[in-house]
Amino acid sequence: MTHLIKFSFGPVQDFIAAARKLEDLWAGSQMLSALMERAHEILENKGQVIYPAKGAKNVNLPNILLAESNSDPQKMAEEVVEGVQSHFEEIIRGQLRDLPFYRDCWIRGIIDRQLKGFLDFTWSAMKIEDEKNISGALEELNARFDAAKRTRIFRQQEEPGPKCTLQPDLSVLAPPGKADHEVKWFWRDLGKHTPPFPRKIVRAVRSDKGERFSAIGFAKRLYLRNDDFTSPFPSTYSVATAFWRYRLLKEAVSDIALDKAIKDFISRLKDLKKLEPKAENGDTTYVIERVDPNAVPCINAFNRHDFLRWEPQYLTGTEVKVGESDAYDPLAEVRKNLVNAAKDGIGTPPGHFALLLADGDSMGRIVDACGHRDDLVKLSKALNSFASEAVKFIESEETCGRAIYAGGDDVMAVCPVESSLKAACTWRRLYRKSLENFTFKDDDEKEQPATLSVALLIASVKYPLNRLLREAHSALDERAKACDKDALALIVYKGDSEAASVVLPSQDENGWTLYRWAEVVAELVASKTFSSSSMYGLKNQLETVEESYCATPGKNGKKDLVRSIALARLLTSRDLSEDNAADIKKHAEEFLDAMELQSAARGNDRFLQADILARTLIVIRHIRRLSCL
Repeated sequence: MTHLIKFSFGPVQDFIAAARKLEDLWAGSQMLSALMERAHEILENKGQVIYPAKGAKNVNLPNILLAESNSDPQKMAEEVVEGVQSHFEEIIRGQLRDLPFYRDCWIRGIIDRQLKGFLDFTWSAMKIEDEKNISGALEELNARFDAAKRTRIFRQQEEPGPKCTLQPDLSVLAPPGKADHEVKWFWRDLGKHTPPFPRKIVRAVRSDKGERFSAIGFAKRLYLRNDDFTSPFPSTYSVATAFWRYRLLKEAVSDIALDKAIKDFISRLKDLKKLEPKAENGDTTYVIERVDPNAVPCINAFNRHDFLRWEPQYLTGTEVKVGESDAYDPLAEVRKNLVNAAKDGIGTPPGHFALLLADGDSMGRIVDACGHRDDLVKLSKALNSFASEAVKFIESEETCGRAIYAGGDDVMAVCPVESSLKAACTWRRLYRKSLENFTFKDDDEKEQPATLSVALLIASVKYPLNRLLREAHSALDERAKACDKDALALIVYKGDSEAASVVLPSQDENGWTLYRWAEVVAELVASKTFSSSSMYGLKNQLETVEESYCATPGKNGKKDLVRSIALARLLTSRDLSEDNAADIKKHAEEFLDAMELQSAARGNDRFLQADILARTLIVIRHIRRLSCL
């Protein structure tokens, strides 16, 4: 008797999102993918895995498995659960066993408790009645699986005392009876314990930021760190300044003064690095971080340059603490010389980066439309192909970013601001191309293509990462996927708040593409010809038009009025040349035509808001300026 079996485990999103550094995000996704690899192996030995397809090494396995087998589904599920749980414990204990206090009975008790209570598993099985058409069995299986997921029992696990700064629902690893401030001191003095901690462990803890960890949180921070000196994943500073650092080195080839400033900066970093062991044992404490020069894709001509081996955060500031209160910056002078030497040619180092989050639309309906197992296998391979191509593009020299995870129709990545819009639009194009043979029927029984919604958030390198992740998921679900989905949500943050946002299509049926249009328009709107106040003034004026038409349903003439107001406002700048005026008029009309065409194709007015042009110009202005400070 053949059964379809669907299996999943969690937590997934919450575990990945529990992060204070990009490294934590990436490590969490890699750890979960390793667990799913184990589940995949077990199911593959017992039957045939239909979804997901195993393929490129740069692709994560999604957290849902679909297989068919003649084995007893109950025994299979128990074997998968046991195998995944066992592998999870191997991973965590393998990272923690070098801790000097690992064998302490109290600490081991905390570790055991957290390992046993962390993962939860969901599975369901359905007998296949018709071997030629499994759509009925699959539909029933999905219903059973969703019901099992909604009604599963959560274990109530007590986690007393101070909590982990990475996994805030778990207790911190510390000896018993310590107050919160004593736990903080325990982790702050990590490098002073006897016997001493391995340097890999000491460097993973940012004691100056009050970090302290649970078993799972600390293992996550240590996961995939392969030496004492470098982090396996770039920081937000590394991502933000990737192109800037490349241009700096390229400019220095022919600029003697700039080349000297770079060498002086590196020399000072090396001097501080030599003093670091003495500093750790004295009153002055600091850590000079080296990074893997290949952590962010760079142009091959410079990836061996010593400048790329140092944490780019030092381009903005470096604190050296003296005792408990004073602080000074030992890099201030050489940094000032470097930035001044570079300013005229390439500007100052960018302080913002981009986070991209993507998810396939109506995937459940596309899966339900697959009536045969061969269709599901083809869908699985198509999704694997998309994820692989999405990673290749984001990590190319053209984009200079890094994928955090890419599995099935879910992708998350970071990249410099200037390449982010093209990356988001390219992902949407790649998804449509990879899944061009798969459609589904909407509520009106019309055939619809497979589409991808994307949220693109641009924020300061200092913006709290866990908060940015929450806002990215909210932007994807509540903005990009609102109405009929299939859209790109763009949000720019300045400081701690949202400065501009808009939801757009990325192309139309006549060949217009958002990122190509934006590349041309960016130069015009970022120039001194258009002030920030004039852009926001246009937005406010068009918002008034929108409010007027919303208050009077059935009122005609909105499109013509919006065009008249927008063009009148844009073309009346005193500094606008005749040629620029013609370009602005042309591009504004191209954009509005594309929005009308897309809205007509969708049968709604999603992209016909009166202020959509103004909101888009403001976002593009921000992107341009944050790319070239």
